[in-house]
Amino acid sequence: MKITPFFILSLIMVFIISSCKNDSIEQRLKIDRAEIKKMASLHSKGLAFLKQSLAKTKGGTLDNLTPIRTPLEISQELNPTLFIYLQNNGLQEYEYLTNSIPGFNLDNLPTISLSQTGRAYSHSFYVVSNQLTGMLEPTSYQVLDNQINAIVNSNTFLNLNSEEQTILLTAAEVMLDSYSYWSNEYNETPLIATKGFFRKLWAVIKRDLNGAIGGAITAGVASRNETAIIAGAIAGAVLHSAFADNITEDEGYLITDGNTVTINGVTVPAEFDNIIVKPVLKFPTDYTGVYYYVSDESLAHNENLEYSTFIYKNNENKYYYTSSLTCLLPNGVYFNNQDGIYYKVLNGLVTEIGSTPTNFPGGFKPIQEVLDNIFPACN
Repeated sequence: MKITPFFILSLIMVFIISSCKNDSIEQRLKIDRAEIKKMASLHSKGLAFLKQSLAKTKGGTLDNLTPIRTPLEISQELNPTLFIYLQNNGLQEYEYLTNSIPGFNLDNLPTISLSQTGRAYSHSFYVVSNQLTGMLEPTSYQVLDNQINAIVNSNTFLNLNSEEQTILLTAAEVMLDSYSYWSNEYNETPLIATKGFFRKLWAVIKRDLNGAIGGAITAGVASRNETAIIAGAIAGAVLHSAFADNITEDEGYLITDGNTVTINGVTVPAEFDNIIVKPVLKFPTDYTGVYYYVSDESLAHNENLEYSTFIYKNNENKYYYTSSLTCLLPNGVYFNNQDGIYYKVLNGLVTEIGSTPTNFPGGFKPIQEVLDNIFPACN
């Protein structure tokens, strides 16, 4: 074949056009996809943590896991372990998305409708969400990756605002992470989700995607920042995946589309509209006595209640240990010896109320090993 100057020039032009196209896509992508992909791996790590922890409590093997038939039973089974995983990975602010707060369950968590309160996203946002949820089962990870890239590189997606892009791209990356995990690409023990007459793999992965979108929307509405959206997507997906994995006998539950709602002319799953509202939890207003900081359950019920403080609240429901509201109440669990209730505090806010906390800051260590002075002098 004779190489002509025209042929060489054509190749150069093709290269330039392709490079400009890629640059244009990167410029119009308003978020850091590489960072989102890195964070999305917390999803599969969470599933592995849950599975290993539950297997230990059920006799050491996955085959000994008891099938759980109702969402509430699943919640009660999974929440303590899920709670620990979220805490260990800096996601404790989003525990409410996974129902892991003692005293709350699927029936009484408050919700709001975005479409009915004027807070819905754009028409294009819901179009793209349907493109993701409506994908057919791929034959491989690479095929799924190609399908997602086609959606992400489309003008419809690139014209979304940064918050909308973050929600959907995080959900897409969680979906890829989910496919990699559940299709056993890590050469682990065969996973429950791939077994059974209905071959549940794709059904479980799609539940992961829905959970990621719903969790990201909820966290995004609450916080309006990228970090919250990513964390919400991960928490929501881990929960949905864990639910799907544990309903080992009810195949129909996994493949049912569920309720839908029409927003801006697009019909989407109801969970993209009816989102969970973060509970506002408080210390009791009718108790003005001393609270004790405790590191494990035994310390809350004996005479070793050494770390005591009064508690003061500002108008944003943040709690302090000084009346001047200058010293934020340290993270941990508090007990008042009157109502028998534990109050868990994170960043000055009460995040849990319950008679049995899911974990304590000190574990099994004596409180003296955890801290020297929990309430230092503060200006």
